[in-house]
Amino acid sequence: ELTISMNENFKELFERSSDGIIVCDNKFLECNKTILDMLGYDNKEQFLNLHPGEISPEFQPDGQSSIEKSNSLMQECMETGFVEFEWVHKKSTGENFWFHIALNKIKFNINDAIFLRLRDFNKEKILLSELEKEKNDALSFLDFLPVGIARNDTAGEMNNEINHHFTEMLGWESTDIETMDKWFANAYPDESYRKEVIDIWTSKIEEAKLNGNPYSTPYEVKVACKDGSYKWCQAIYYGHKNYMYGIFINITDRKLIEEENILANTEMVLAKERIKREQELNEKYQLLDFINQNVPGMLYQFEVDSDGQWQ
Repeated sequence: ELTISMNENFKELFERSSDGIIVCDNKFLECNKTILDMLGYDNKEQFLNLHPGEISPEFQPDGQSSIEKSNSLMQECMETGFVEFEWVHKKSTGENFWFHIALNKIKFNINDAIFLRLRDFNKEKILLSELEKEKNDALSFLDFLPVGIARNDTAGEMNNEINHHFTEMLGWESTDIETMDKWFANAYPDESYRKEVIDIWTSKIEEAKLNGNPYSTPYEVKVACKDGSYKWCQAIYYGHKNYMYGIFINITDRKLIEEENILANTEMVLAKERIKREQELNEKYQLLDFINQNVPGMLYQFEVDSDGQWQ
């Protein structure tokens, strides 16, 4: 537990800190000029003796009362010695402002108190919020596309981001395939085929990067659905910023038609060969019959085995 006394050396460090600093028990006991500037207060007289909840919006973004939550966090700090969290304070102008806050239990003028270090987190939080909105907007748009799409970051985490058609087509929910490893294990249960698909996927990523394209050439895979059935898909890799997209187009009907055509062609070839053999046999029997009817003498028929011996 740190003991703080407001001597000249400490006051200088206190005031020169780029972070906002407050000492409080249940009310603000001391602060530096940085926090006054951050929150738009002209002097300490306006600021001291306020409660943290009084310079906060009525509710925090998680829906909790600012006064109740700040009391709970200060109590936790008194019990554990340290607490760290993000918080929205309200400037004197009424504007909300994000801070990253660390609380330390200290001794201040021999009494228990809390040392608050407040770091400006507003720009980062706004940027993160914009990125989250951009991500959600992108995912909302993807839900309108008639293809299955799964998005994962470059570390291989799926991030629970699959569009509606992906689940509709294959049955897998985001919780079933939280990582790339889980996806490959579920979608390609046969180990040897799974390895083959992973090798293809890896080569497609390298191919796209080598060619300077964000997307790969398509390839065909047989994907296991959650209900145990299988679907043939045309898969495409697409890379954008820090994300990789797997795009899956259902080609099962086309593959079935192709297989039926192959089967039909095979049966046609076999039928033609059968007809040809029958024609050859007919011609042979016709020749024998002609000889039998028109050539005087006796007619013998011999068969020759594979060694060339008469039988």
